[in-house]
Amino acid sequence: IITVSEENKKVILNLYPKNKEKIKVIHNGIDKTWWQSQILRYTEEEKKRIKEEKFLANENSLIITTIAELHERKGTIFLLKAIPQVVKKFPNIKVIIIGDGKEKEKLHKLTKKLEIENYVSFLGKQKKIPKLLKTSNIFVLPSKREAFGLVLIEAMITKLPIIASHVGGIPEIVVDNETGFLVEPEKPKEIAKALVKLIESAELREKLGSNGYKRVIEKFTADKMAIEYEKTYEKILEEI
Repeated sequence: IITVSEENKKVILNLYPKNKEKIKVIHNGIDKTWWQSQILRYTEEEKKRIKEEKFLANENSLIITTIAELHERKGTIFLLKAIPQVVKKFPNIKVIIIGDGKEKEKLHKLTKKLEIENYVSFLGKQKKIPKLLKTSNIFVLPSKREAFGLVLIEAMITKLPIIASHVGGIPEIVVDNETGFLVEPEKPKEIAKALVKLIESAELREKLGSNGYKRVIEKFTADKMAIEYEKTYEKILEEI
């Protein structure tokens, strides 16, 4: 039985305690070569175009992005609730929400209630995710529950600093104060506080983003994942 995180393994152990010796953790990984190839010819001109045409933001706006199904477990509502506190101090931000789902209408209504419509763009499902992330400055995943969080690796390989909930397998990806900030789930004030820290310091964003990139290359590539699966299959075959 292969699980994608240590936290996921605990869940499986509770369900199948007799199979303790048969459970192995193999973290998900991404194809770094493909990912990097997608932003190889990314230019400042393209960045400006994406900001203005896709994000509906100013050229100088700081972009805060999340990519997730619009479902209650992803906690997008808590990111939105954090924004009124942030724009009081930093009005030149834009929140980009990529994804679709049954909470779409609820989230749209919330932006109006919070009077932050001008600070939020809902993009729905999108292609060319690498370039959209490359045009961003901060990535947020405020999940209530998360087995792993593959999108975090995608953001990190694009050198984005992360703000994410301290739930599920996320702490196995994001190292608090090293590659980003871990916050308690369902706490908009904590998200706002972390956002302010990152918005205030381009140097901190660059440092955490660079650390995150290195961590992905070291631990979360498709090559490393494939090697671990191969070892597992070979071990099983030896036992047959």
